[in-house]
Amino acid sequence: MDSLFEGQWQILQRVAQGAPQAEVLTSIVRLIESQSEGMLCSILLFDARRQTLEHGAAPSLPAEYVREIDGSAIGPEAGSCGAAAHFRRPVIVEDTSVHPNWAPWRELALRHKLRACWSTPIFSPEGALLGTFAMYYRQARRPTDVEKKWVATATHLTSITILLGKQAELQEQLRQAQRMEAVGKLAGGVAHDFNNLLSVIISYASIISDSLTPADPLKADIEEIRRAAYRAGELTRQLLAFGRKQVLQPRVLDLNRALPRLEKMLRRLVGEDIVLSLRPASALGTIQVDPGQLEQVVMNLVVNARDAMPQGGSLTLQTENIVLDEAYTALHPGIAAGRYVRLAVTDTGQGMDAETRARIFEPFFTTKEPGKGTGLGLSTVWGIVSQSGGHVAVQSQPGGGTTFNVYFPCVSLVADDTPSEPPAPTSLTGDETILVVEDEEQVRTLVSAVLRRAGYQVLEAQNGGEGLLISEQHAGRVALLLTDLVMPRMNGRELAERLQQTRPDMRVLYVSGYTDNLALQATTDDASLAFLAKPITPQALLRKVRETLGPGSAPR
Repeated sequence: MDSLFEGQWQILQRVAQGAPQAEVLTSIVRLIESQSEGMLCSILLFDARRQTLEHGAAPSLPAEYVREIDGSAIGPEAGSCGAAAHFRRPVIVEDTSVHPNWAPWRELALRHKLRACWSTPIFSPEGALLGTFAMYYRQARRPTDVEKKWVATATHLTSITILLGKQAELQEQLRQAQRMEAVGKLAGGVAHDFNNLLSVIISYASIISDSLTPADPLKADIEEIRRAAYRAGELTRQLLAFGRKQVLQPRVLDLNRALPRLEKMLRRLVGEDIVLSLRPASALGTIQVDPGQLEQVVMNLVVNARDAMPQGGSLTLQTENIVLDEAYTALHPGIAAGRYVRLAVTDTGQGMDAETRARIFEPFFTTKEPGKGTGLGLSTVWGIVSQSGGHVAVQSQPGGGTTFNVYFPCVSLVADDTPSEPPAPTSLTGDETILVVEDEEQVRTLVSAVLRRAGYQVLEAQNGGEGLLISEQHAGRVALLLTDLVMPRMNGRELAERLQQTRPDMRVLYVSGYTDNLALQATTDDASLAFLAKPITPQALLRKVRETLGPGSAPR
């Protein structure tokens, strides 16, 4: 029989060395089992959100029995372990063949000759329930005083192991969040600069292409430049999404209405070998999210699931109202407790190991072959959901499929089902006076040139201060302020507020590729304000200008 003291010391050493929790829990069980012939032990871990007991360690119990009790709900008549967790005190069942608590599992227990089961709850020093430790014997009997001391040892060691494991998990989550934040800031800054360059490349390529006849041999070359620039633009959008600096225009939505609108496109994405199912919850709460970005989140998760099932399978999108309590948020720093709407995307694919799960949201990380993916799909999901105030969690095991749980905060507002895009203007020209304020010279020159070609009168300024001065010196009417949202010293929102004090009828169109603080994000959250995202194209610019000004031409 192993020395109990020596075994405890070895286990504590393994905990201090950072050994995996599952291995340490198994060592605790084997240490206690070695103290008496015929004893079988188990550790079950408490899931506070589900109010269930999950498998922790049971190396000597029959595999079928372990599978059947895994995930059982706690309750006053839930066997020995479920009742011990419910009552928060030891529950001793001397004979499972007659005890009423064992009615649901009696046949299973007797089939494996498990006659006695004594279970004791495991607590943290603060009194929080962590799980249960159980002893089984193949004959009906009560525990001795010595066996009760063994249980006390086991629960103490298990409590230490679980708490240190949670602390290490939280520290790793914090380090991961800091890495993601640092990479996100870098990605956002790079994407901002690229959006300005792409605005110039795409727009001038469009202008040149429009001036060429279809037979001109240069037209095909110019179109290739445009296509390459558009692909680069998509890459910058993904980087901005990951960096949580993307400009969002949220609306109040009902996921149960939004998902069926995407169903036709999603079925084309997954193909005929994958069975796609939608399972909407009744009385689902509303969320506030950018509709286009929600579509991007769903599409990226569906594509990821499709690629995990090369031989086909099933894919389920399920919605649900859920409350994330403090027990859950304590394990997920940065997430506020409260009501959420959950979108669960579940596939029956290949699944992922722990090492892969730890890196799936990192930008450019991919398990696909070279050339088969950018590694930005899931990082884009993470960025969009995080910027929308939500949270993404993944559950997966190799060969066991994968579930992505996307949580959006629930709002107490009625869903807005009006079209997100206004009717297209009948004309893209005009003769109004427009004040263009843009700190990037090439972009400012481009925007001014496109507007002048369409008949507008243009005043140019390279920053907010210069914009105020030009407005003061201009005696005529300024119909529109077209300003970059993110500028040094004075941002576009501040400039607009100051100019509208003297020009209250002047309309405003904000332009930007990203936001760098919450105040600017609040500008784009206001659905009543006009906004144009970079990279800019001539058609998009003229269309948005005309929409903002309204139909017809006004005097200068």
